Amino acid sequence: MFYWFFKKAVNYYLRQENILKAIANKKSENRVVVRLDIEDYKQKRVETLEEVAKKKASIVERTGKMITLEPMKAYERKIIHSVLQDNPNVETRSIGQEPKRRIVITKK
Repeated sequence: MFYWFFKKAVNYYLRQENILKAIANKKSENRVVVRLDIEDYKQKRVETLEEVAKKKASIVERTGKMITLEPMKAYERKIIHSVLQDNPNVETRSIGQEPKRRIVITKK
């Protein structure tokens, strides 16, 4: 139940950011960047994704089994790829089509 509510709240938050971007860019000749960050949500999300990446990589290293992560937005997948790019024991790749595109972590 909490996960469902959280997912809905995040989607609402992202829609609000997109609406603000559309309004700002409609009234401006130059591209306007709008970032809506309530209570450091984005920084906390980055930290969570970095932690997930490291934990899942550790499991792959230990077991040798491939792990497929949940579907993510492109900027979230980029965080996972960036965190693990220097890990000599695992590799990452994205599979699937939007909006269900996800990351697979495998042992090298």
